[in-house]
Amino acid sequence: MNILDLIIVGVIAFFVIRGIFRGFFREISSLAGIIFGFLIGNHYHPQMATLIKPYIPLEKSLSLISFIILFFLVFFFFSLLGILFHHLFKRLFIGWFDRSLGIGLALVKGIIVSYLLIVLLTFFMPSKSPLIAHSRAARLVIVSYQSMSRLISPDLYQTWKKKISKESKKVGKAISESKEAVKNLPEILPDRKE
Repeated sequence: MNILDLIIVGVIAFFVIRGIFRGFFREISSLAGIIFGFLIGNHYHPQMATLIKPYIPLEKSLSLISFIILFFLVFFFFSLLGILFHHLFKRLFIGWFDRSLGIGLALVKGIIVSYLLIVLLTFFMPSKSPLIAHSRAARLVIVSYQSMSRLISPDLYQTWKKKISKESKKVGKAISESKEAVKNLPEILPDRKE
């Protein structure tokens, strides 16, 4: 068992424990919020970028900021729906049913997040790196991912990989520009004599 195995087991355990307390409706709504947040953010971020452009001077990061805003708005909306249904079930005295279904859904959610973790790792490191190659849980995840990936076209996978890589380079560049600006700050500010 390596660190990746521990992370995968930890992620799944976290989601299951969370599912016990949150219940089915809050779990399903947050899952729907993630899926629809991603889809809506991916589809409508250019329009959002046009709307927020006058207010945000970071033109290079505008696309990413727009995606994040849309993602969280949609996620928040679905979370509110989940809370509403959760409380409705509690009032009908069938909260135990909501919790039982919540555990099952949380388990599925934990496995999906583990898939995404492995996929993201393969974007940034080779699949034969020791972290992935020596992980028992990752092998199971990779086999499952390969069967799922048949549903996703290779072109779409490559497009996602390029987008994520491009956005991470933009973020890295923005961070290095900020560091450079902070370094040059003493040269810009006048000396203060006390």
